[in-house]
Amino acid sequence: MVISRFRRLRFIGVMIVATGISASSARADERINVLVDLSHQFSFRYSVFSGRDDYLDRSSFARTHSLASLTSKEIDLDRYDVVVLHHVDSPVDYDSAEVALLLGWVRRGGGLLMVGKGTGVAPLNRVAREFGIRFLEDRAELPYRIHDHEVNRGVVEFGVSTQSRGGRLQVDGVASVLVSDTAGSAVAVAQQVGKGRVVAVAEDHFISNPHQSTVVNQTFVRNLIRWLGYRHRSGGASVPGRLEPEKLRQVSKALSIRHSAKTAESPFVSMASREYSRVNRHLERITGIENSFEMTFLVLPCRGGGYSSGRVVGVCGYMTESAMLRTLAHELMHSFDIPNPPPEMMHPVVSWVASKVADEFAGEHAAAADRERKNWDRGFKKKDPMGTEIDVTDKDVFERRGKMFWIMGSLEGNYGFPSEGLYPFRRARDPRNFLRRYFRLKRADTSYESTPERIVELLSMAACRNLYPDFEAVGTRLGPARADLRARIDGACR
Repeated sequence: MVISRFRRLRFIGVMIVATGISASSARADERINVLVDLSHQFSFRYSVFSGRDDYLDRSSFARTHSLASLTSKEIDLDRYDVVVLHHVDSPVDYDSAEVALLLGWVRRGGGLLMVGKGTGVAPLNRVAREFGIRFLEDRAELPYRIHDHEVNRGVVEFGVSTQSRGGRLQVDGVASVLVSDTAGSAVAVAQQVGKGRVVAVAEDHFISNPHQSTVVNQTFVRNLIRWLGYRHRSGGASVPGRLEPEKLRQVSKALSIRHSAKTAESPFVSMASREYSRVNRHLERITGIENSFEMTFLVLPCRGGGYSSGRVVGVCGYMTESAMLRTLAHELMHSFDIPNPPPEMMHPVVSWVASKVADEFAGEHAAAADRERKNWDRGFKKKDPMGTEIDVTDKDVFERRGKMFWIMGSLEGNYGFPSEGLYPFRRARDPRNFLRRYFRLKRADTSYESTPERIVELLSMAACRNLYPDFEAVGTRLGPARADLRARIDGACR
């Protein structure tokens, strides 16, 4: 048994009709201000605490997504009713000042939500232990059991990924169990601390959306935030939607790097400062277009991935140097697509170009890129051995990236892996200049049609061949080609 003491709670076996918390627990006429702390853990998993109003509608809730340190001058915790700490295998710890700040704020009436998941929970436990809670490094036994509590009113089941198994909690003190596993171990608990409230959840899928396109766990999330923010101590004060890292390092006129006090020692800071210009030059040579933007990089507290919003690029700061280099090139490549971003089918092409940049650096960078390409190649061929099944426009098919690598490599005449048995996708008329032609055509395109059909038209113009038959032969679902496509190809290839 991993719970020392808790109030015994009745398991709900039938649906409860009510779907919200009563007005006595939360004043519906005032917003609840929620601070989502991203300075210790940045997650790319779609979270219900992002901008989707179907989870926390803006009329009742205001959210700040903060990459700034909790103790920075940019944050006044007294303007918030709820603080969310989402921490799954992050390299960034909580320091004693942050722990003391959170503890005092909760005792004065704040609502703290801590979310972990069985691995890499040591940093989160630095906070949790102040409330007599410990996230354990093991997994829950499914199925989950929902207990009788105000937070669970109207909650019958949880929408979680079928691959997900949450962690477990140990509680030393009095706490109400919200969810337990089939062995009776706590997975989510709630407790009163001074004037405030604390909830610990050891399954992050309870508060994130593993299905991405569907709405799940909405009732639980709204109940949870209302229960935590019941005191409305913020008074509905105005809060920003986003806070950037508080430290700014101006590397050059073309590049600035923002990091928090927590990520100041990230290896990405020195790598980006040293290699940005070289990466940018390789991208300009490969694509044939210039990146004339002044760029800002955000150092994210995570171990893999990145994002681009054009002139602002976020990169996880705790990876191998080779992975950081490819991610830097990948996300910077998205900036070359401004102002006309490609549809989802071309996202793998960004990775293809990033791997070419790594090849230019040679050594371990090139070797790591080659290993990554081999992994994508194996996955694609295992699922689609003839190259005619996977639709590269289907964003839900993971292996489409490997298939798009094969298509682009075939067009350039240098795929680099065996293609026996695969559909003979034709090479471009001028393979050496194919990518440059494509990106120049795309930069000059004023139609702003971010559709697969438009991309195939541009690829056809760059290849000086009608690629519609090739894409359709390898399983790509496309609308009809425009009547003047042949003339447009001829015009581009004179």
